Amino acid sequence: MVEEESGKKYVLKPYMEAKWAEEIVKRTKLYLDWGINVKTLGVQNETNYSEIGTQTCIWDPLRLKSFLENHLKPRLDQAGLKVEITAPDLAYVGYKGSEVERFLPTIASNSVDLVAYHMYDSYKEDMDGSLSVLQENSRQIGKIRRENFPGKRFWMTETTGAQWNSDVWHTYGWKPNLTEYDKALLAAQYMHMTFADAGANAFMWWGLVYSLAPEKETNPKVRQKHRDEGLVLVAEKTGANGRQKLLERTKKFFFFKQFSNFILPGYRRVAVSSNETLWNTAYRSPDGNTLVVVAINTSGKQQVLEPKVPGQPVALSAYQTDRSKNCERVGPESPIPPKSVRTFIIKY
Repeated sequence: MVEEESGKKYVLKPYMEAKWAEEIVKRTKLYLDWGINVKTLGVQNETNYSEIGTQTCIWDPLRLKSFLENHLKPRLDQAGLKVEITAPDLAYVGYKGSEVERFLPTIASNSVDLVAYHMYDSYKEDMDGSLSVLQENSRQIGKIRRENFPGKRFWMTETTGAQWNSDVWHTYGWKPNLTEYDKALLAAQYMHMTFADAGANAFMWWGLVYSLAPEKETNPKVRQKHRDEGLVLVAEKTGANGRQKLLERTKKFFFFKQFSNFILPGYRRVAVSSNETLWNTAYRSPDGNTLVVVAINTSGKQQVLEPKVPGQPVALSAYQTDRSKNCERVGPESPIPPKSVRTFIIKY
């Protein structure tokens, strides 16, 4: 255990490093034997976060680098495991990417194949909690990446829609009076910032399927947290068939679909213009025959977007999620409603 300014934290005892590397290898081999397709692994969840009561240890960037190079990577190679290593898997990136910058010694290691972080940067009541702070953080880590590790994949591997992550810290952009629809639109903006500002290659949500809160739970914040977390909501209790009944695909699910249903593996992001209230990203297919543009209207007014693209497109279609539609086909020339997301598919 170590004492830091923010309190006591767990730390892995030095003499246990070799044992921990052996345990990671042992578990990886077991998962592969079970038929689980393990492609990448990390030392632990969130290496820059630990508090008493958690199941994580705090890691110094140089110590993490040493552990990867002197313990984990050699043992993976010795076992013949062709599994990539992900690091540092940050719980938060820090103001203007300070944590990404601090962990550059780890990231620069040849043992690190994939760089990952979580989108949990938060604010307290006496701080600026606007979404613009998170966007600036995202832009800064994109800059740090371009300057220091442009050749490595960069993934945002965890975030969520919970309005309150504790009674003290709150995620940027979330306010007590937001509706579920407001939060869903923020989730779409999180996706945009991950791709357009941070330049990351992947966006992953924490709660794909969540059950409603237990009936005995009376705290309204906790009950709402269950709804905020899940893209898909199921009943708390299992039915006679042992399954939990599907209740709802949330608006977050459909805003997520505006990206994931059309931007397929191998697509590359390309430059596109945006403004303060119409957030646009564009993605081209590997064969160059398809261009996908995702437009997020964050304003309270309808806006018109007519994608101007090079070449001679042969087809243009659009799908939209708004207060009444769920990733449904719409006329591409029609105005984009307030606080909605439209995806344009342009074929060549």
